[in-house]
Amino acid sequence: MRSLLLPFLLFSGLAAGAVAQSQLDRSCPMISIDGPTEMNFFGDRIRLKAKITPLPTSKLTYVWTLTSGAIIGDPTASEVKIEATVEPDCHGTEVVVELKIGGLDNSCPSTATDNYLFFKNCDHFPIDEYQSKAFTGRDKGALDNLAIQMSNNPGLKGFVIFEVKSDASEKAARVRAKKIKQFAFEKRKYPRDRLIFLLKRSDLDRTVIWLWPSDFTSECGNCEAL
Repeated sequence: MRSLLLPFLLFSGLAAGAVAQSQLDRSCPMISIDGPTEMNFFGDRIRLKAKITPLPTSKLTYVWTLTSGAIIGDPTASEVKIEATVEPDCHGTEVVVELKIGGLDNSCPSTATDNYLFFKNCDHFPIDEYQSKAFTGRDKGALDNLAIQMSNNPGLKGFVIFEVKSDASEKAARVRAKKIKQFAFEKRKYPRDRLIFLLKRSDLDRTVIWLWPSDFTSECGNCEAL
């Protein structure tokens, strides 16, 4: 029996430790930055707010820092405004934001980061960029946002570019593109002459959406129409 008892005690001790660690993990709040989801242009001042769930009872401190740009207001407040300070080109300039929370348990994560793009008002500009391997709500939201931008810019066309880095990625992108086109043209009834889908070999797997005044295919290099 002794040979069985020792492993059991060891297992029980490990299990208890795992439960304690799990309870510790659950006691740590989730930290994130609540900011705008729409496009930001140079000159805009965007509002950012610390989001901590659940909010602990201890007194918290806040420190906001940026890789570039400027903080408007108190960088130790729970809510700030930021702006880009370097005028971007049509591809936009990125401002990376870090939020550090003080007053949490030392074992808990205390920072959150997010990035925001500021664009120049150009006659062509990127609308969105994201990664996805299957047709999801993320694609639907991106297409709906593109339709709004096309409506606001009647002289521009929308280009959805599937960048792929392997044969497997290309196969998945073609399947996904077919579903997105069905959603765009059959369900949403978006204009076929103003919404173009392209496939491009790249070193990344991502989807990039552009507004462009003419045929983007020549600008896209090795793009293939889908």
